[in-house]
Amino acid sequence: MAQNDAKILVIDDNQIVLETISHLLEQQAVPYVATPSAAEGLARIREGAFDLVIADMRMPEMTGLELLQLAKLHKPDIEMILITGFGSIDSAVRAMSLGAYHYLTKPFNHEELVLIIQRALAEKRMARDYAHLRKQVEEQAAFANMVGDTPAMRAVFAMVRKVAPTMAPVLIMGESGTGKELIAHAIHQHSKRRSRTFLPISTTSLPETLLESELFGYKRGAFTGADHDKTGLLEEARGGTLFLDEIGSMSGPFQGKLLRAVQESEILPVGSNTPVKIDVRFISASNRNVKALVETDAFREDLYYRLNVIEISLPPLRERTDDVVPLAHHFLERACAEQRLGRKRLSRDAIALLLSHDWPGNVRELENAIRRAVIVGDESVITASDIILGQPATPRFHTERVLALPYDEAKDRVHRSFQEAYVLRLLEQSKGNISRAARTSGLTRQALYKMMKRLELDTASGTQDRQPNQ
Repeated sequence: MAQNDAKILVIDDNQIVLETISHLLEQQAVPYVATPSAAEGLARIREGAFDLVIADMRMPEMTGLELLQLAKLHKPDIEMILITGFGSIDSAVRAMSLGAYHYLTKPFNHEELVLIIQRALAEKRMARDYAHLRKQVEEQAAFANMVGDTPAMRAVFAMVRKVAPTMAPVLIMGESGTGKELIAHAIHQHSKRRSRTFLPISTTSLPETLLESELFGYKRGAFTGADHDKTGLLEEARGGTLFLDEIGSMSGPFQGKLLRAVQESEILPVGSNTPVKIDVRFISASNRNVKALVETDAFREDLYYRLNVIEISLPPLRERTDDVVPLAHHFLERACAEQRLGRKRLSRDAIALLLSHDWPGNVRELENAIRRAVIVGDESVITASDIILGQPATPRFHTERVLALPYDEAKDRVHRSFQEAYVLRLLEQSKGNISRAARTSGLTRQALYKMMKRLELDTASGTQDRQPNQ
């Protein structure tokens, strides 16, 4: 039996039958636990992780059908084979309808029982593998549009996986364009609510009165034009997730109404005195410092602490510059697919330009820059001239953020940024000829190779030592 990592529980008050089945399992090298007591067997099921239960239909403490029902109550995915010396069509139908895997009558054929056990364990393994594969696919899909391997982003992804299975409200903080909605969607995709609605609402895109009527619903006659009852989105999204973006812009009165929804899990439709129960998980986001708004009485403190049970802070792109190039390649591939164009690549001068920019618009600005470059660029290689930036490029080592670091760390950051931009531009100008690049820079070939290796720059295209006239 291939499933030797499975675990079986055998329950039968007939000692001979108990020993017979135990012997069969020992021959198949399958771990098992045997007991003559149905009550003890049920206690074992509650405590342990069994894949399969083999139980007698008639036992002093409870019947096999009662055991089956109680076992399924505690472990819904457990399988059970019922054995009886008093077989009948009615009892077999009843057992199968309650979720039994199989039904055998005594005296049973040993080989038949072994085959049934093998099939049950094989199907159990397949179901477990399928669930594991589905979870992997869902996780990959949830993070498919998010690229980041810096420590800060790895910490964000780890937090998403940790808080997603809970019901805790989450507040996502970050500048505009950092991907707050993507993180909210990832939390939803990793939660038990993934099959239900994910409802993103921007509190700045709708007037307050319309926002209230859309979220909470309204009764007929509540205001001019309300000629029928309308169910609110919070009620329609039952079992799902509500993502409220830019909560820092909400007015005081609306904050009070939202507090009731979060705190009491109920809403009051406009024009109604009858509260309506809701079942949604709240995820909110803001590009403003909500804590500072609380201190100035611009945001309700009680609502802030209700929404901010878990806080996730997204770093701006200028603080995760190691992700710039991987993100650019990701957006380039996607933009080429959207435009139905062939594969394109970024030239070294394009990469140098991307690395020198401070990205005030964060990831969204980078995505738009790459999309524009794909559209305006005529060749298969995207060059710096194809990239249109919204603001003049600002060297990373001139920012106030770097100047605020400890001296040694700031110096290292500036030095690496300069070397990275210098070498990339140098290699672009020399068309990958290392000897020519070394002569131009005044460095030895060995020193240049060492610098490229330390900066983790691709040397594959520049390893040919071609002469200028070749």
